[in-house]
Amino acid sequence: MTITEPGTPRRGNPVGIASLAFGILLLLAGLGAQTLSPALPFLLERTGMSYQAIPFLFGIPQAVIATIATALGVVGLLLRDRARVPAIIGTTLGASHLIVSLVGSFGGVLVAAALG
Repeated sequence: MTITEPGTPRRGNPVGIASLAFGILLLLAGLGAQTLSPALPFLLERTGMSYQAIPFLFGIPQAVIATIATALGVVGLLLRDRARVPAIIGTTLGASHLIVSLVGSFGGVLVAAALG
């Protein structure tokens, strides 16, 4: 086992940086979804799709990106003697989005069950 000397610079963490990149992409995807949401009735009417298509258009791609960001972040955290900050940020962005989307999905199911 090698112990790094104090003051020794850590090497770069390409997996952590990839996790951070996917986390930023996730934020941009969420921003894009929020920006398009006022236009959804018009877009759905114009394309002939129903409102049931909304989770497939926005939810599933974002969940995939969040899973990738989380997985890469965990791998980046497990690498020894590497910078951890990008991996921590990417993991946090991905995992928090996954938690929010799961709570949102179950919340919608619970509301539908209570109203139906």
